[in-house]
Amino acid sequence: MTSPRRSKHGTIADHPRLAAQFDPAANGGLTADQVNVGTNERLWWSCPVAADHRWQATGANRLRGTGCPFCAGQQSSVTNNLLNYPELVAEFDVEANGGLAPAQVVATTTKKVWWRCPVADDHRWQARGADRVAGAGCPACIGRQLSVTNTVAAYPELAAQFDVAANGGRTPDRVIATTNDRLWWVCPVADDHRWRATGNNRVRGGTRCPACAGLQASVTNSLARFPELAAQFDVQANGGRTPDQVVALTMEKLWWACPVADDHRWRAPGDSRVRGSGCPACAGRQVSVTNNLARFPELAAQFDVEANGGRTPEQVVAGTHELLWWACPVAPDHRWRARAQARVAGAGCPACSGRQVSVTNNLARFPEVAAQFDVEANGGRTPDQIVAGTPEKLWWTCPVAPDHRWQASGDSRVRIGSGCPACAGLQVSVTNSLARFPELAAQFDVDANDGLTPEQVVAGTNRKLWWACPVAPDHRWAASGANRLKGRGCPACALVAISIREVRLAAELAAALPGLDVEARRIVMPGSRALEADILDRERRLVVEYDGSYWHAGEVMERRDRDKTARLTEAGYTVIRVREAPLAPITAADVTCSEEDPIHLVAAAVLDRIAALRPDLLAVHEAAVYRRHGRPLGNVDAETRLAELRRRAARTAAELGSDPTLW
Repeated sequence: MTSPRRSKHGTIADHPRLAAQFDPAANGGLTADQVNVGTNERLWWSCPVAADHRWQATGANRLRGTGCPFCAGQQSSVTNNLLNYPELVAEFDVEANGGLAPAQVVATTTKKVWWRCPVADDHRWQARGADRVAGAGCPACIGRQLSVTNTVAAYPELAAQFDVAANGGRTPDRVIATTNDRLWWVCPVADDHRWRATGNNRVRGGTRCPACAGLQASVTNSLARFPELAAQFDVQANGGRTPDQVVALTMEKLWWACPVADDHRWRAPGDSRVRGSGCPACAGRQVSVTNNLARFPELAAQFDVEANGGRTPEQVVAGTHELLWWACPVAPDHRWRARAQARVAGAGCPACSGRQVSVTNNLARFPEVAAQFDVEANGGRTPDQIVAGTPEKLWWTCPVAPDHRWQASGDSRVRIGSGCPACAGLQVSVTNSLARFPELAAQFDVDANDGLTPEQVVAGTNRKLWWACPVAPDHRWAASGANRLKGRGCPACALVAISIREVRLAAELAAALPGLDVEARRIVMPGSRALEADILDRERRLVVEYDGSYWHAGEVMERRDRDKTARLTEAGYTVIRVREAPLAPITAADVTCSEEDPIHLVAAAVLDRIAALRPDLLAVHEAAVYRRHGRPLGNVDAETRLAELRRRAARTAAELGSDPTLW
């Protein structure tokens, strides 16, 4: 080939993009600058994308813009054939495609080729390679092509309900199951269970027999199956429909008519009726001539039409739970709100029954009681604002003294007649406290009475209190304030029975324990106040206490006795308590007896206990010798000491200027 005459577009070399693809070797050794670019001669070209991207094209075509046919997907190449898509190669039908191999087919070809899906033999179809590469799959698998795998016949339950005759003679194996065509179906439950639905909806479980589901009236689900409801179904109000044309469990609101009265008409869903809801007028939920308030003349007469928004008794259900206004003819302020249901059940005017304040029942109607009403303490309320018989605890003040203040219900003041508790001696006051009796106040034992002072105790109380006589530290006893006011004084000074038994027990123990000083009683305790013992043997470190049941009863005394025993034990004394029944022992060393036990038997029990606890003081056989006597040994000494005690009491009484028998 000779060098051509240069054209107006120049040579291929003048076009770098084309020059880069010009193949000199394949073109007989010609170079790009030797060939006119617009030549109509077919030349060889080579694309750098892949080695097999080689083709022939005229220079004129290249100049007009044609490019690599392989890159454009017009010719098969290693870069664009089906082998680049293994999943498509697996479905490529070589035989049906005339023996073409996947390597010979451009993957994105727009020509239709044959494919075969491994799911079933009849999953065969034609499609463009471009569509396959873009994601198009087997039409049979997605229900766009009939197959043994996707027909209605593949779903036995649906196939059994497929109505061949109504579907134009088509059989289940000739219809794609997921079709969007509306098909006819028939349910075996009843002949009228027939309906239309798309195959797609049936397969996806979205629809089933509408008659069975209560969405379509049938002989199996209509209102006609419920004679009582059908009898109340209002055909005319329901647009001419009859009970057999309406699904019993419908949520549609229907009209009903009750035979009790003409105005017993209402709307309700069939579902609620089947589940048990009845006539609302009969149930008192809808006003009617059979249930309105006008049927109760006494209540209707008290019905406040104006306050109730203009409604009349005929417009209100008698048994309603609504709060309504009522007016009693007794007084203008006898007005209240109450539920009609409560009124029908018997609830009356709250002002008449004393549950609401009124001019007819307030505290101001009782001048004497109202005069004691403490307005400030009662939150600023006045007697005319309080129901006289209220159970509320209110504050009252008595003019006798400023501290005559108390709480009491209006009911107790008006009905029962209760008065000032301070005046009645039921509440301590400056007018009735023990402080008004200096002689008694001086003997009041503040510590033993849990810190109470005479000012805090009603003088005439029946409560037992502790007292301390100035004659001797051990002259302590319990007595009510009422008894003290009657003149009863110190029982120790009066030598009551318990003191006598202590004296006699001391005399018996002295007879068995020579050297026992019956007069010794005071024990000095290091670092604390001294203690008084009933019977003390200081040298032998022995203490015997006689606890009479009358004076030592109760938790307070038991606590004091325990404390005294503990303190003496810590100080090294052996402590034996004689506990008079029903007092229980405090320690294992204690002896129990009754008030009637002979004193020598009590003494024998104490001596036995001393022998067991302190054999260094008394041997067991020595204690037994006393018991064998079987009679008191210290009678003479006891009587002598009792006489001396009586003389002392008489002298003390003379010095105090009072009669000891009155203490």
